[in-house]
Amino acid sequence: MNDITYNNVDELLVAAVPELAEARMAVLERCKGEHPGQYTVFPALHPLVDPLIDSDSAEGLLRRLFGYYERMALSKDSQVVNLLWLAVLEHLLGNPDRFAKAWRYMQPATRKCARRLARMRDCDNLVPGRLRTLFDWFGSRQ
Repeated sequence: MNDITYNNVDELLVAAVPELAEARMAVLERCKGEHPGQYTVFPALHPLVDPLIDSDSAEGLLRRLFGYYERMALSKDSQVVNLLWLAVLEHLLGNPDRFAKAWRYMQPATRKCARRLARMRDCDNLVPGRLRTLFDWFGSRQ
């Protein structure tokens, strides 16, 4: 298994999930042969991936995709982990229903990143199975 680096993260993504190759290629073609950067490529995949998560369709594809996200979360390249946080998890946190559905496909390292990001964004209430504090409990009763 190839190590994921910032330079090859999109290439290895389409190797793991070939269904995303066409969308990635469309982004690259718009940039006329020059790679636009991973922070352009990954968000361009949201219109393809979001409906799959929303509808719970294509479970096999989603398992492979989130398996790849797990590899990103475990990468030794901090830029890859940052890309996961900012271009994938941040996007998912922006839609609580989608985040809850995506949570089912997340593996341990990806969930850990998602928990930390949710805590940083003060939206850790979106994390399924989060233990409620007394403040949460009594605060919600007022």
